[in-house]
Amino acid sequence: MRAALGVLAVAALASVRLPRAARIGASLAVGAGLLALLVPLTRALPQDVDYHEMLGPIAVALALAGFALAFVRPTALGDMGMVVTAFLFPLTALDIFGSPYWPQRTVAYLAVGVALLAANVVGQLYETHALVARSDRARRVAGPAAIVALSLVATGAATAMPVDTYSWYRLYDEPAFAAFEEVARTLEEDPDAKVFIYTWQPALMVKTLADPDHVWYSPKFFNSSEVREKQLGNVEGTAYVLVDPYTREAAAKGKARLDFLDDDPRFRRVMGSGGVELYEVVR
Repeated sequence: MRAALGVLAVAALASVRLPRAARIGASLAVGAGLLALLVPLTRALPQDVDYHEMLGPIAVALALAGFALAFVRPTALGDMGMVVTAFLFPLTALDIFGSPYWPQRTVAYLAVGVALLAANVVGQLYETHALVARSDRARRVAGPAAIVALSLVATGAATAMPVDTYSWYRLYDEPAFAAFEEVARTLEEDPDAKVFIYTWQPALMVKTLADPDHVWYSPKFFNSSEVREKQLGNVEGTAYVLVDPYTREAAAKGKARLDFLDDDPRFRRVMGSGGVELYEVVR
């Protein structure tokens, strides 16, 4: 609701039609405010947010020009781009939600506003060309100038790319992945084997690398001795328990219990590497 009200408020301000002198004065004031605000907002960007890499310097420059033009020469395209950009930019520059995901992902939506503002610049240049390039000499100069401008835009689009490091896209590192491959090979030796898993991350890995039927996703198995004994009694083959960094993180927060692995002699560790441990239930 608050976000919707914010969008409507910015849209209402952007739709106000002021005299030309007032629009120019407002654009100068907003431009000065942006210059003063951009420095502190972009001094310490959230994780994996890099406008230079993700949007490209040409797109950023065109967006700033388009934002200024939206005040000087108002158009529907410029107003729309200004609203989208003004609303989304703070969500990318500030980690408002305390998450490593939101700011970086919001840049993808910010790119829509950047594209609209850049298109506003192109549209304004086209209108200016229509007014200026009336002589043969002006038309001859306008052609190469347009080619150079389009080449710069295309170059900016081609060089824009994600930030090099996306550590949070990887659930596990290479040693942990190798450990999961070893777990999969162990399970393949017994078609009726079951591995009890607390959370979805290791369950996803084991289901991908081995037969999905081997996985028994059961958070209650780790927290209730009654559930644990009942579920172990329903396993026909070898029973295993898998512990990974995400399970230990849940245990550190008090959400999962792992003490039974040390207290109960039936649980024997048969593998441990890359932060992944596999316990076999000896029966």
